[in-house]
Amino acid sequence: MITYHFNKDLNIVEAAYSGKILIQDLLEYGEKISGDPELPKGILRIFTDVSGAEYEIAQADYPKLVDALRFHVKDFKFVKAAFLQETPRQTALSMLFGNQVNIPNYYHKVFSYRDAAIQWLFCNCR
Repeated sequence: MITYHFNKDLNIVEAAYSGKILIQDLLEYGEKISGDPELPKGILRIFTDVSGAEYEIAQADYPKLVDALRFHVKDFKFVKAAFLQETPRQTALSMLFGNQVNIPNYYHKVFSYRDAAIQWLFCNCR
């Protein structure tokens, strides 16, 4: 399951993945985020806690996810997505996906600590 809310104090989306995460979950989440009128336009910062999740996505599905991501971020100046990972498997899968994403206005990084992730979302860095 994927849930999210907009943190108005930090001006970021805070998302949480839990349980088994399938490709369809990620595709539906992308649709919701990109179509949510309550979220900022132009610059979108997303903090995602994946610590309670187990990815069940084949590497062969990554191109479909990249295409969907490209479509969903096209209208933003940029999107920064910080992922809080807990296990080596989560980290490896997220990094493999991130290495396949070549979208000029999308930045993706994996973290072990929330504070570091939030700091990166607001730095002038990729």
